[in-house]
Amino acid sequence: MKEKLEELARKNGFSLTPESIVNLSSKYIIDEYYLWLCELQKWLLNNHYISIRVERFYNHKREKASYQVYVDVDCSNTSGAFINEKNKDRSTAFESYELALEKGVSEALKLIK
Repeated sequence: MKEKLEELARKNGFSLTPESIVNLSSKYIIDEYYLWLCELQKWLLNNHYISIRVERFYNHKREKASYQVYVDVDCSNTSGAFINEKNKDRSTAFESYELALEKGVSEALKLIK
C-alpha cells in the first residue's frame, strides 16, 4: 500500500516523500513513513479541508485496543465518514494506529477533485 499511497499523494500535489523526512536526532528511532503520513494528514487538512481522525477503543473486556478512522470533508461533518477494511462495515477495526491512519489518508486522497 505504501507505494500506491505515495503515487496517489504525488498525483494530488503532495511533493514530500518518506525518504525526504530527516531524522533530527540519531538517538531516536523515527519511522520516516509514519512521519510522512502525519505530514500528508496535515497537508490534506490545510490544503483540502479534509480531516482524518483516528480513535482508539477497547473490546468489552478492555483486553486489546483497536482503532477506527473517520474522514471529514470540508471539516463541516462532525460525525465523519467511517472507513475500514470491509466496505465500511462497522464490525471491522484496525489493529494499529498507523494502519488506520494509512487507510484514512488513502481514502481522503481519493476524495480530492
